[in-house]
Amino acid sequence: MTKVSVIGSISMDLVTRTNRVPNAGETVFGEDFAMVPGGKGANQAVAFARLSPNEVSMIGAVGKDAFGESILQNFKENAVLFENVGTVPQTTGIAQITLYDDDNRIIIIPGANNEVLPSYLADLWEKIKESQLVILQNEIPHETNLAIAKFCKEKAIKVLYNPAPARKTDLEMIDFVDYITPNEHECKELFPNLALEEILKKYSNRLIVTLGSEGVIFHDGETLQKIPAIKAKVVDTTGAGDTFNGAFAFGLTENLSISDSIRLAVVASHLSIQKFGAQGGMPKLSEVKEKLKELEINLYKKRKRFKFMKKEGILNSELAKIADDLGHTDQVCIGDLGLPVPAGTPKIDLTLTRGKPSFQEVLDIYLENILVEKVYLAEEIKENNPEQLAILLTKLSADVEIVFVSHETLKLMNHEVKAVVRTGENTPYSNIILQSGVTL
Repeated sequence: MTKVSVIGSISMDLVTRTNRVPNAGETVFGEDFAMVPGGKGANQAVAFARLSPNEVSMIGAVGKDAFGESILQNFKENAVLFENVGTVPQTTGIAQITLYDDDNRIIIIPGANNEVLPSYLADLWEKIKESQLVILQNEIPHETNLAIAKFCKEKAIKVLYNPAPARKTDLEMIDFVDYITPNEHECKELFPNLALEEILKKYSNRLIVTLGSEGVIFHDGETLQKIPAIKAKVVDTTGAGDTFNGAFAFGLTENLSISDSIRLAVVASHLSIQKFGAQGGMPKLSEVKEKLKELEINLYKKRKRFKFMKKEGILNSELAKIADDLGHTDQVCIGDLGLPVPAGTPKIDLTLTRGKPSFQEVLDIYLENILVEKVYLAEEIKENNPEQLAILLTKLSADVEIVFVSHETLKLMNHEVKAVVRTGENTPYSNIILQSGVTL
């Protein structure tokens, strides 16, 4: 299974550095010029590959020209899988980039990127289906992005959507994606009539807004969380956003929390802006870990197994012990109050009253405290309890494999689980089998 598929733009960046930006009709001398591989899709793929080589697949198109050949060679050198990058009878996309006063100004000519239409993906849907996470941006046609997002939603594949550059149709994507990562300007274009705090609260744990030198802000479901940027001597900010998205995706696939994934991405972006070129400064994992160590940020500490606190009677010592004893591939079922428990299978009945504790309350605590590599859900939940399914899909980490089986099969599987945990839930098919992964 491919860890991540990036579907998006592939371009050659034509980069000019200048100490002065010309006015209309004026000519000025620049400082230097370079041609470097870019495109938001390609940049994000390279950013991920620097952290996790040979685990990201690029899907897109280049033209039949020297730029296209150079870009494919660059994918090879950066351990990006590119067998699904096609060559089309068009020019390769280009981006004209002006670097001035520690910032950048960019004009994009899409070229071959405009050929990445839904029909272009006809033979690639099965490849996309293998992905744990799909990353999208706005430098290929909107209709393609929307088709991919809808497909991934149907197949329970997580989607990270970076709505850059912003366009009016972006709002159509939001219901079909799991994470949205605009910068502050793109966020204002997406939600022109709403205050930032209001928007973040509405899309808690989904909308992550980058604020440049001010850091990153999101809402964790309880309160606003702002993760500050790290001061650096700026050389080139061109790839900062793409580095952030690639590194954020890496954090998610490593089963880090959203906040820790952001912290990792902030460090990666901090390192990226200290070198020239959108891809030139993208760090390797060893460099990120070294910086994290310097900052005394420990994201890779070994996760602790269950240390339950009694919370409104939801948890008890028996539940804690079973969870604490889970080994790799061991399974536990969390279900509604009507789920039958096979003879001989340990049962933990947490029901206090009808509806309490809820299925989601108990599941959330499990997901916070154990590593889960696979889950099993009843196929019937799609039709009979889509609201619960939608919540589940936002809660599960990007690298968790989701398997749908019939409700009867799910009940039969409970003969082999370590325990069935019954909650007070009374909505249909609120049942899940969690398979334990390996601790980091």
